[in-house]
Amino acid sequence: MSRRERVVLGGKVFSAKSKAEEYVRQIKDAHKPGDFLTGGEAAVVLDALQRHPGCAEKVGLGVQRVGIYGNGETRSGHGFGVERVDGTVTRFSYHICFAAQRRNHVDRAYEAFRQAVRRAILKWRNNTFNKHGGQIYCPIMGTRVDPKCCHVDHLPPSFADLVTAFLATEGLTIDNVAVEISHGEQVEAVLSDPKLRLRWIRFHNQNVKLRIMSIEGHRILHGHIGSDE
Repeated sequence: MSRRERVVLGGKVFSAKSKAEEYVRQIKDAHKPGDFLTGGEAAVVLDALQRHPGCAEKVGLGVQRVGIYGNGETRSGHGFGVERVDGTVTRFSYHICFAAQRRNHVDRAYEAFRQAVRRAILKWRNNTFNKHGGQIYCPIMGTRVDPKCCHVDHLPPSFADLVTAFLATEGLTIDNVAVEISHGEQVEAVLSDPKLRLRWIRFHNQNVKLRIMSIEGHRILHGHIGSDE
């Protein structure tokens, strides 16, 4: 059994990396876009940023403050960002701060497949809320879902199953899908071949089954609460 990595953030000691990541997630979820962190919360998140493989680029000339920013028009939810001393702002993923060393081509390929269908999923989400007059309830929690703070979940077939089926039709494996890093609204992996991207979007939209649920329900369903991996 591998030894757990002890992590210290902002003077707080965590017995495992997963516990530190969960604590940072709790900080994020306790705030809304437009909030800026102070005191111990700011210290913890800025220490987490030091683990990011692109930390030097993120920090630039220095950090003036760290805050919470919306994820843009094509993504729900919110995340961390830093305002540099020169007034510029850059976003960063706390997940990458803890899992960057595990990022590999397969991870980036799945990210690229998700990025390709994001707009279609967002459109489906908005149309579904409009169709039901905003009255949608989480199938797990039974609570009313906020359209600006929710998850769109893939019913069977799962997202991974859809990707696998699509690659089979293309005679490809996930290992030989070409991806590249986009530096647009988000820094993320995208499919390099625009024709493959369009075929994937068409395949996904023709075969997908979706449902809307709360963020908490999504975490419970997919085992993200109390995770100690």
